[in-house]
Amino acid sequence: MTKNIVIVEPFYGGSHKQWTDGLTNLFEQQGHKVSLLTLPARHWKWRMQGAATFLADRFLEESSAPDVLIASDMLDLPAFVGLTRERLQDTKLCLYFHENQLTYPWSATDPDITLKRDLSYGMINLKSALMADEIFFNSSYHQKSFIEAIGQLISKLPDATNKTWTNKIEKKSSVLYLGMNLKQLTEWHKSSTEPILLWNHRWEYDKNPEVFFNTLMKLRRDGITFKLIICGERGEKYPQVFDQLQEEFKAELLHFGHVESKEAYYRLLHRATILPVTCNQDFFGGSVVEAIAAGCIPILPDRLAYPEHIPEELKESYISLSDEVWYQQLVEVIKRLKDHQQNIPKLRRKVLSYDWEKQRLQYLKMLN
Repeated sequence: MTKNIVIVEPFYGGSHKQWTDGLTNLFEQQGHKVSLLTLPARHWKWRMQGAATFLADRFLEESSAPDVLIASDMLDLPAFVGLTRERLQDTKLCLYFHENQLTYPWSATDPDITLKRDLSYGMINLKSALMADEIFFNSSYHQKSFIEAIGQLISKLPDATNKTWTNKIEKKSSVLYLGMNLKQLTEWHKSSTEPILLWNHRWEYDKNPEVFFNTLMKLRRDGITFKLIICGERGEKYPQVFDQLQEEFKAELLHFGHVESKEAYYRLLHRATILPVTCNQDFFGGSVVEAIAAGCIPILPDRLAYPEHIPEELKESYISLSDEVWYQQLVEVIKRLKDHQQNIPKLRRKVLSYDWEKQRLQYLKMLN
């Protein structure tokens, strides 16, 4: 039976846009009708506070009553539903968490920290989760960390709280890994055995670029040679360590900065051979998954969602229990890269489970 679906994404850019477009394509291929309510990916705090009001007006103007409404974590779902209640009485409400503001690491320089306003964004996530009929997280790590954080949030509130909130949310939540277009990335054969280190994450403090830079300096001091590809999303403001890196490693850099197109980005991923990851925040880690799919050998810390992306039999080689072990594993891979590249088929097979083609049936269950 054809379903009428509305997808609400107040932060329509980057991985949020890729996921929304992929989901729309999947549903439309099955004959369903999909309408999008979106806003550009900027002013994230204002999106969480104000997008529901603006998009509710658009919804009432443009959309009929849907069978299913799918919202991202950037939407204040209770506010949206309250403003459109006459149109949503028989609608299934689904909430998809790309990230959350209960466990997202805040910058120490953010004024909302000093003004004690940071909890308000986590409260929006909490209320939205209570409102939804079904909740989906993009990794097991994300689901577990969010549910554990609810109790910590409740303990910070003055009164009028309910300890059953955690149980209510847990009962209606499940893991639905991020759908991605990965097949094209796996079709290239990785022929180079030169150690070409890749950074393809956002240029943000929570991705730990200082540790990445310090690692490069240590490799140089230890007499280990390598090349570098530095790309990823970059805003107007970014950690100054990237400028230091560009100056310090001019001779090693094969690429630095903006990438013109997805095709050019894919070519960089295929050219790179090693992915040393230092990030402190990744609820899923799309850039990591893309690099693995392209045949890069990952060196990952034992945290966040990273262990979920590595086959069990290879975790000892590519998941590090400490910073010291992480560096030792990186050096080992650089020195014996050709041997480690024999594991590329197994590494690729694991992350290919996130491809839209593989995830199709899981996502269609949203419509039940």
